[in-house]
Amino acid sequence: MQIKINLIVYNRLYLLISVLFLTACQGNKEIRKEENKKLLVGFVNETDVGIDYYRSIKSNVARLQAFMAGKFVQQDIVYLDSFLDSLKNIVNAEAENTSITKLTQGMYSTWLVNDNNDSVVLYSFPVGDPRKVGYWLYHYQVLTSLPDDPIYEVFEELIEIDRDTIESYFYASPKDFDPSLKELLKNYTAEFKSINLRKLKQLEDKERPIENGKFYLRQNPIFFKSETYVTNHSLDSPVCEKDIYELHPKYYYYHTIAYTDSTRKTVAGVYPGRFLKEGAFIDKSLRQ
Repeated sequence: MQIKINLIVYNRLYLLISVLFLTACQGNKEIRKEENKKLLVGFVNETDVGIDYYRSIKSNVARLQAFMAGKFVQQDIVYLDSFLDSLKNIVNAEAENTSITKLTQGMYSTWLVNDNNDSVVLYSFPVGDPRKVGYWLYHYQVLTSLPDDPIYEVFEELIEIDRDTIESYFYASPKDFDPSLKELLKNYTAEFKSINLRKLKQLEDKERPIENGKFYLRQNPIFFKSETYVTNHSLDSPVCEKDIYELHPKYYYYHTIAYTDSTRKTVAGVYPGRFLKEGAFIDKSLRQ
């Protein structure tokens, strides 16, 4: 009889523990669900977004878009002159790329302009539903003192060519698209509803040209790289330049190497920089 009573007590105790365990698990699931909701849509501080979020995005083109979507503070090298002196004799393109990346570690600080009263900030917003229009970004670069007067704005389309290659094209913003930064940050999705991306691609007049695009090559799941040769016609004599971008989840490097002529044998100057990510624009559609 005593054994039977003990078994009943044990069974009831086991059931109670099981219920408590399941309740706790359910509670943890709800907590995790609430935490994940915070990362579904909108602007969040970059410190709240772990590398695992980016790794969890299966599509390479969606992951690259997530890297690029956010608020970035533009940085340069404090002791630029001494740094450039150390690169005067660099000729080989691969050596340039490797040397710049390695030599610039830990040398960056916020780029200050206008007598150190301004810094430069880049906002890159995801645009549209990728399932309907593909992967797009709207880049909006401003001085901190003039947030509604962008010094650069452009739409960028990302097209997956193969597993490791993503091509991009740049489209000038339409004349009648003039949102304020405050409006974009409040509800950028609503602001982009007036933009017909398919029509944007068809505009070919001189006032809204399509810029040359570039290729992003996947080096590993959280590192993409792009190298593009361009001719800078804004100077007295055209200069051949090589633009290098190295994109990571939390920042990306951009280096411009200027050559004295089209043979690219003599380096005229090296101009390194970095965009440090301060905030991310999270959209659950990026997880497709």
